[in-house]
Amino acid sequence: MRITEHKDVQVAKVNARQAVLVALISATAGVVATLFGTGALSHTPGASVARQHYFTIRRVETADAKLKGIRIIAEINGRAVSYPTRAVWMDIKPATEGETFSIESSDAYRVRMEMLAVNAAGEVSRYISSMIQDIQTNQLPIDQTYEVHLLGSETSGSGPIVGRIWYTLSDQPR
Repeated sequence: MRITEHKDVQVAKVNARQAVLVALISATAGVVATLFGTGALSHTPGASVARQHYFTIRRVETADAKLKGIRIIAEINGRAVSYPTRAVWMDIKPATEGETFSIESSDAYRVRMEMLAVNAAGEVSRYISSMIQDIQTNQLPIDQTYEVHLLGSETSGSGPIVGRIWYTLSDQPR
């Protein structure tokens, strides 16, 4: 079988030098597009480079022996993270491992937390605090404790502390 060329179809013939030139142009365009896309070309001299920060829940302790599982919701600068990440409830154990979350870099952090808990009967309670902890970046790394009360008792200050949450804000993951 013989292949014949159609009179309207022309084959582009490229020599080795032209092929190298096309490859070089394509590679240069790819590098420039990547630099623009990542913002590397828009960096102004003297501007600070943002550092990554981390929020770690290290330990949780409860005063109510009837609680079987807990969930912590931490709000850092308006962004909520939830612990545990891959389960609905965390079993309450003395040596429970914590969890680290990467957070958006900022000059200061406002931290607020609440705790949801379930008892053996499957009843869920909510524990909160009116406390907001303000932390400046120049204080990092910092270890803090956050206390929560049964919903409704936190504003009067007379409600017992039901949970304590130990956490760290740092520029290093734990």
